[in-house]
Amino acid sequence: MKKYFTILTLIVLFAMLPISSHAQIPNAGFEQWTAGQPDGWFTSNIVTIAAPITQSSTKHSGSSALRGEVLAYYGYPYGPIAIAGADAGGFPVSQRHASLTGYYQFSPVSGDELEIVVVAYINDEAIGASTFTTTNAAASYTQFTTNMEYIDGRVPNMCDIMITIAGPYGDDYHTGSVILIDDLAFSGTTAVDEYNAQAQMPERFALGQSYPNPFNPSCVIEYSVPEISQVSVRVFDIMGREITTLFQGVNVPGIHKVQFQPDQLPGGLYFYQMTAKSLKSGKTFSEVKKAMYIK
Repeated sequence: MKKYFTILTLIVLFAMLPISSHAQIPNAGFEQWTAGQPDGWFTSNIVTIAAPITQSSTKHSGSSALRGEVLAYYGYPYGPIAIAGADAGGFPVSQRHASLTGYYQFSPVSGDELEIVVVAYINDEAIGASTFTTTNAAASYTQFTTNMEYIDGRVPNMCDIMITIAGPYGDDYHTGSVILIDDLAFSGTTAVDEYNAQAQMPERFALGQSYPNPFNPSCVIEYSVPEISQVSVRVFDIMGREITTLFQGVNVPGIHKVQFQPDQLPGGLYFYQMTAKSLKSGKTFSEVKKAMYIK
């Protein structure tokens, strides 16, 4: 069942939903609910069996907010997913929105992560994306902002927003992690790009060698993404223990860079891994390379 809902997050359906007065996001303040479901949103709730998404009176404004909790379901953790659009089909937009803002509370268990993903489309073609992630607990409402990146100068006509809890490695989330989300809104617009973005698009996934190598005090890791994809870049020590996550979220097509600065870590050999999954084709990629820290 968990795999079923994960797949649903990557599929773009066509559904023309009513445009709300709150910057086109349906039920952006989560004020309207019907039979335990937020109006205008698809959730991972299973009627009469499991409801990881519920209405909460602990709100940032108005009368209610969205609450998500990882539940125990037949002995396994079952996570909350909320996707804009009653059929997970997104909602219509008519602008190149610059960013998504909102407010959250988060009580994570064992390194779980709040994840909010935004993808903008022209019909079924993804042309822009953004992601907000945090593993930090927030006992009171905290504002987040996540900035959109677009692959070219076109204006999207549909948008997806997905809210979920992820584990340290994806679906390995933990029972008891809780999120509260309220008052989503788009902010600003981006200018139409005048350059030919397609000429700068890589043809395949690739992970480059860190440079300089060996390095001190830091190195740069460069990687290529040919399609809008969910990407993570992590660093491990020689014993295979994860040291840090340099990036985890959605990347638009292009060449991206992250920096690894070990700071107080001992000198020696480290491994960095890039994993990616295309939100368009489902294509996956994973590669590991070495970096030598001289201290």
